[in-house]
Amino acid sequence: MNARRALLNLALALALLLVAWLIVEARKPPPTVAEQPVSEISRIQVDERFTLRREGARWWLAEPRRLPASPEQLQRLLDFLGTPVGETLRVAELELAPLGLEAPRLTLRLNGESLAFGTLDPMSKQRYLQRGDQVLRVLDPISSTLGGPWWNFVDRRLFAEGARVRSVAFSDGRRLGSEDAQGWEALRATIVSPEPAAPVAAPWVRIVTEQGERRLRLRRETPAGLWDVEQKMLYQLPRRWLDEWFGPEADDA
Repeated sequence: MNARRALLNLALALALLLVAWLIVEARKPPPTVAEQPVSEISRIQVDERFTLRREGARWWLAEPRRLPASPEQLQRLLDFLGTPVGETLRVAELELAPLGLEAPRLTLRLNGESLAFGTLDPMSKQRYLQRGDQVLRVLDPISSTLGGPWWNFVDRRLFAEGARVRSVAFSDGRRLGSEDAQGWEALRATIVSPEPAAPVAAPWVRIVTEQGERRLRLRRETPAGLWDVEQKMLYQLPRRWLDEWFGPEADDA
């Protein structure tokens, strides 16, 4: 009788342990594309083409040029890395070539973690990703951007969030004070791209903020915009804005 009671108690204890384990497992967050927590990622390298780095609360394009990174593109990328994944497959049980993982279309390095992008599954339209000895299948909204030029990840804003313009001075002598310059802080280019050559004899504008001074030259030919003298980057802007600031027939300065 005592032996039977002991067995029942043991069975009950094992059942309780199983229930507790199931509860703990159910409360665990599902695995994500990045094995490490997204909040701990501080460096993202895309192939050998460009590198993004987090410094404090802000992300920067670190290579090939040091420029502020686009908050929108970074958030899209981080959201993707934090996407929950369901089924995971073992590399040892698969042929990688048909999945596009023998020669990946691109590779991310997240701190010390590697993530290789393969082909799309024709049925599920999910992309195969290799992470260590595992293969994942996930919806992929980001690889086309990652596979594009590095300047896709440059911040299109001319000024960081919270910047306050103190003055705007034009090469023809016009000057705007802080009250008249309201709205310049929110300027956002349609495209930002590298442009090594300065516009020849072009009018310029000097903008002073609390963080410092920026000098930009007008480029009228297509693509039109403002060329940053220090960064050697062209901030493409609507031509009507340029005409409003410099006049449709602005003289060279």
